[in-house]
Amino acid sequence: MTRSPQETLAAHFEAVASGDMERLLAHYSEDATILTGQGVLEGHSGVEEFFTLALRSLPGAQFAIIDTTYSSDAALVHWTAESGAGRIDDGVDTFVFKDGDIRLHTVHFTVQQA
Repeated sequence: MTRSPQETLAAHFEAVASGDMERLLAHYSEDATILTGQGVLEGHSGVEEFFTLALRSLPGAQFAIIDTTYSSDAALVHWTAESGAGRIDDGVDTFVFKDGDIRLHTVHFTVQQA
């Protein structure tokens, strides 16, 4: 049975919080695209590149989901993060799902260094 967007994102957020790259990649389709203000990243290699850099920018960050809005195949998430290295107060992600996997992920956040 195909996972719902809510199920996929719950597992995704757990993987982000743990920094487990293998679990993170399992939530994305092979042809996934991540759109950022810095450019486009494609496929699992692009997903891995994005999360490696993002998680490195705030090591050991604690994430908080502020608000999530779902449709049948998409979600909009507002979030924050904090670590000893700094914080993020303006995280906004959009996810589009296909067959229970993340197919498209847009992301915006500003790291405020400590």
